Amino acid sequence: MEIPKGFNGKCVNNNANVVYSLNKSLYGLKQAPRCWNKKFSSFLKRFEFTETNADKCIYTGCYENEFVYFALFVDDGLIACKSKEVVKQITALLSNEFEITKSDASCFIGLQISRDRARKSLARCKKDFRLSNSNGRFRN
Repeated sequence: MEIPKGFNGKCVNNNANVVYSLNKSLYGLKQAPRCWNKKFSSFLKRFEFTETNADKCIYTGCYENEFVYFALFVDDGLIACKSKEVVKQITALLSNEFEITKSDASCFIGLQISRDRARKSLARCKKDFRLSNSNGRFRN
């Protein structure tokens, strides 16, 4: 790491090889997603949500006697629960802690989600959606 251009302060003990510690992560740095996930995870754990073994970005828990699923992908989140009131309460808690934008769940991480209330079904669709195999390579 180099001292930023325009830095007018003197080096500590005249040592130019000083390393600076960031007080918080900066968007775009490699550790930013990890720091964000750690902060968000600790928030959800206060309400006894737990990470699933299958995916560390999926959280489950009970709130107001309702089972709740929470999916987090970078800075997109999706809450699933039978109770609209519980979703509203959780959203309010999130708003108190984080700056969030609320919208319907018709699109999440690039996947289009459609809901048919009469049939009580959910479907995801995306024409160019591809799954990856265990090697990380995509297959059609």
